[in-house]
Amino acid sequence: WSMDTERVIFVESESARIGRLQIPRALHRKCIAADAGIFELSVPLSIRVKHLRKVYSVFETPAGSIDLKHRLQRLAPRRGKDAVQRWTSLVDRAMWSELVADLLENHYDAAYEDATRRDLRSISSSSEHQLSQRHYTINLGADDDISDEELEVAASNIVQRA
Repeated sequence: WSMDTERVIFVESESARIGRLQIPRALHRKCIAADAGIFELSVPLSIRVKHLRKVYSVFETPAGSIDLKHRLQRLAPRRGKDAVQRWTSLVDRAMWSELVADLLENHYDAAYEDATRRDLRSISSSSEHQLSQRHYTINLGADDDISDEELEVAASNIVQRA
């Protein structure tokens, strides 16, 4: 397998880890430091919650709830016992939207911000001005939903700027 260096490649910059797989550190650093645009998609929390509930609806079943509570226990070292107790209580009360919103705000987004800060620190300070020059924020879902047309326009904007 070889990479065509003439083609634009999009890399999700969540972290160097994808599930249980680890992207080689050197490759991840090159992706972050590449002379390319950084596109941040800004989506309202309510839309993210709605989407994640649909994608992970299996956890809203009795068997899924048990599995979810076991998975949440693994977050205690990172987020603390109080947070995990709050989340398991939301599972027990079937307060799914509240649970997803809390997990997004207090676990996922926090972890994402930590990883982003760490990644940006790995880029030399001389690149910081250049980095701000190529950072684009694309706001989606202003009407509490994202239409296919809105996604098409956003994708077009990203491809044009890449």
